[in-house]
Amino acid sequence: MSVGCIIRSYHLTDFLKPVIKNMAWVDKIVLGNYRFKSVRVSDDNTKDICEDMKLENLVLKQGDYVDEHEGLNLCMEEFGDKFEYVFIIDGDEILLRKDQETILNRLREEKKDAGLCTVIDFVKDLRHRAKIRTHKPLVIIKPNGRFYESRGANYGEGIVFNDINLYHLGYLVKDLDWKRCNYWDCPKKIDNIVYGEIEEYNPPKELLEILGVNNE
Repeated sequence: MSVGCIIRSYHLTDFLKPVIKNMAWVDKIVLGNYRFKSVRVSDDNTKDICEDMKLENLVLKQGDYVDEHEGLNLCMEEFGDKFEYVFIIDGDEILLRKDQETILNRLREEKKDAGLCTVIDFVKDLRHRAKIRTHKPLVIIKPNGRFYESRGANYGEGIVFNDINLYHLGYLVKDLDWKRCNYWDCPKKIDNIVYGEIEEYNPPKELLEILGVNNE
């Protein structure tokens, strides 16, 4: 059975290339370039990045003014019954390859439908993180699952991987002011994280390698 991945991207593409490269091993990547209803009109370079990468397993889907869950469901339509699982990754998120394997193996062994994990929110730089949130985003699901709100989805039984991290780089983007002004949830949520409790953090070597960052 095949494994797929949905990567969501719009406007802020600072980390999109390494995110795509990190998931390039899957059988099919669907890159959803959908503008949320609350976001003002603006251009981005998602299409240019896709064309530059020249990946045969990469499909770009674009559109304007959809809710977050609607964009995910439009992307999920690209996966048929030959796909076993589909990873769900934003264009500013990294799930380490070894952790992807751990998640897949356990879901297969226990015959579960979805996986969720902890988020590490980087702030200031890769050596600092915000206080760990209780939020556990969905990172993988069977292709028959459907999204109903934000990243929430309908599925049978899932596994919460408390010892696996999804590395979120979204608060390190160069145009953070644009993100705050166009956030589809609540700007205060960004402020609470970026200007809240921060602690020093030693990022894993694999993450730095994916991002092309010197470990010194």
